[in-house]
Amino acid sequence: MFQVTPIVSVLFITTLINLIATIISWQRRKTKGGLYFALGMTGLTLWTLAAGLDYAAISIPLKVFFATVEAWGYLFAHPFFTLFAISFAGHDDWIEKRWVKFLFLFVPIISILLITTNSLHGWVWQAVIPNPDNNIAVFEHGPGFPWIYVSSYLMTLVIIVNLWSASRQGSEILRRQGHLLLYAILFPLAANLVYHFGIGGAKGVDWTSITFSVSGLLFLRALYGTHLLNLVPIAREKVVDSLGDGLVVLDAQNRIIDINLVAAKILDASPESLLGKELTQVAPPTAPIVKQLSEKEIKTELEFGSTDKRYFDILISPLQDNRKAIVGHLLIFRDVTNRKKNEMRLLQLTQAVEQSPTSVLITDLQGNIEYANPHFATLTGYSREEVIGKKTSIVKSGETPDAIYQDMWQAIQSGQTWQGEFLNKKKNGELYWEHAVIAPVLSHDGDIFNFIAIKEDITERKQIELTLRVSEEHFRQLIMSAPDAVFGVNENGNIIFANLQAANLLGYEDDGLTGKNIEILVPEILRDKHALHRVSYFASPRTRSMAINLELKALHKNGSEIPVEINLSHSITQTGPLVIAYMRDITDRKLAENALRNANQQLEAQLKEIESLQATLREQAIRDPLTQLHNRRYLNEAIEKEFYQAQRLSETISIVLLDIDHFKAINDRYGHAAGDACLVALANLLQQYSRKSDIVCRYGGEEFILVLPNTNREGGALLAEKLRLLVENQTFTIDLQEIKFTISAGISFYPEHGTDYKEIINKADDAMYKSKRDGRNRVTIWSEANETTG
Repeated sequence: MFQVTPIVSVLFITTLINLIATIISWQRRKTKGGLYFALGMTGLTLWTLAAGLDYAAISIPLKVFFATVEAWGYLFAHPFFTLFAISFAGHDDWIEKRWVKFLFLFVPIISILLITTNSLHGWVWQAVIPNPDNNIAVFEHGPGFPWIYVSSYLMTLVIIVNLWSASRQGSEILRRQGHLLLYAILFPLAANLVYHFGIGGAKGVDWTSITFSVSGLLFLRALYGTHLLNLVPIAREKVVDSLGDGLVVLDAQNRIIDINLVAAKILDASPESLLGKELTQVAPPTAPIVKQLSEKEIKTELEFGSTDKRYFDILISPLQDNRKAIVGHLLIFRDVTNRKKNEMRLLQLTQAVEQSPTSVLITDLQGNIEYANPHFATLTGYSREEVIGKKTSIVKSGETPDAIYQDMWQAIQSGQTWQGEFLNKKKNGELYWEHAVIAPVLSHDGDIFNFIAIKEDITERKQIELTLRVSEEHFRQLIMSAPDAVFGVNENGNIIFANLQAANLLGYEDDGLTGKNIEILVPEILRDKHALHRVSYFASPRTRSMAINLELKALHKNGSEIPVEINLSHSITQTGPLVIAYMRDITDRKLAENALRNANQQLEAQLKEIESLQATLREQAIRDPLTQLHNRRYLNEAIEKEFYQAQRLSETISIVLLDIDHFKAINDRYGHAAGDACLVALANLLQQYSRKSDIVCRYGGEEFILVLPNTNREGGALLAEKLRLLVENQTFTIDLQEIKFTISAGISFYPEHGTDYKEIINKADDAMYKSKRDGRNRVTIWSEANETTG
């Protein structure tokens, strides 16, 4: 019934190797792509086992049976290996599409049905011819056999393309996995081509299953040597290198096995030069955190640099294999330098407010106290804990008119700064006067989110004013001893009296101001206006104050101007009506206010800088860094708008997809830098000959796409041909080398070739590849005929 031959022995050994790889892959089936790989290995093991039994079987019916089972095995393995390769290359979004899974599963099912029912129709093989010399049967293939091997080759091509792509990106270990898997597929593919084309060997011997002994060993090497299905590949360029944070992967010996561009920039080196080195070797400041590495997640902070310091928040996470063993660590670096600097500036401003000799309050929009500085507590007797969360009315005495509060709220809620006086009450019941400057705090959008009040205790001044009203003599005595500068001015503008503080403030002798006209203390540009106000006032004297906390400039004897705060009141004396002026030097307060204003301006400037950086980041996200053309992300955003516009206005759109012919040969001959320069030169040419309304993008690799709004078939074709001729007739001088190249282009049109922009781009792509097949350096307009012949 069975005969053991050398081929049979090799196939049974191959089956054993594949069985071991299958068992391991099933143990790792829960990882990304693991189930697809395990199912593929199961089919592969069935294939080699059935192949061995096929070669060992003596009777033709038994050989046919095992040949059928063998076909089941490889037809079962093919789609799952294909899905695994797509997932391994990071294209899981393709697999999520139902039609992709349906296609890869439906085609093998049709093939399995054809082979299983072959005895009814003979489409796959029409006859089986035995060879008594070597117990090998030759199958005469039928008309349906090309369907099976063409579909299988197409799936194999998908596997090879995805594994080749995966082997050229990601970390070193992931590229190694990709190489091993690629070689494991190429060996059987080469053997299968030998079988199908009858190149040497014994007739009827399919070396494909036999070469899977090598593939099985490569699979085992990938599973054990490179931790396949333990370290899951991802689309690294799309995820890791686009992160704003630095990312470093360490192995168990704290050597760098993967690092993204941001982290490499932090360490001031290229990613390639850092791979394999210990982290502490290339970044000595990390030595303390490396010593802290454990099985738990760690958050810490790190400082780089001695003069130009940078600060980073660092998150350290352990990496585990399926057995929960620590195989390395993941470090994420987040640059918080700007935040640290802002915190330092805020600390400086906070200390200035904390040490201020005036009371400072910050409230919410309802007047609830959110902050009070120490001077407020000293003045009122309330501790911070007692007032935080309370209304400012906690110090309200009931003696201040309601109209003043109404005027204050109306001003600050409309975004204006308000100044005024309150008669408030301390915790011990003592009344005190304070002058308040209350201003709204605005966000960068102009919205009010807090109020800030700077309040100065003016009880002493108010007591002086009260005392002055009691008696003129007592009034004069108090005036002369008042801490502020005080003047008495008659209706002619002459100074009747001035205290010592006034003389000292304005640079005069002790009695040097008495008898002089008040206008000598007014800057020259304001003197005429001031005189008119004075005359007007004395023409109809009022018993209430003329001005409260009026901020003006007083003229010093030496000609300099002094910022002062002036309060004016009216008094009737035996010699006639007088205006009493209380003047206070507010130079220090003005300096403090200017400092606070400058701090606010700096904060506003920083907010604008952040907004500018966000706009810059947005522009970088939609630009190709090499050619400075818009990238595919921008294309996806802009093209939908163009198609909506075209549909609404019944306009046409031309789409041109082109790429550089033999671009790989340019890279191989002149180097990748020259290849990049060719891409840039072509990009510049495309921009030069396109309109502002056109969308010109780098589509990927050496491919470019032009979306031409409101451009008909003739206009699109003319532009594409013009660009082709320009490139063909131009010689590009790059690094003293003269390089010539051509382009191939494909064109499709909306709405002639469809209404969905993705469909139209695909048709332009098909047309471009038609240009490639027809000899390159040409422009092809998509048509149904292209599809049929292609």
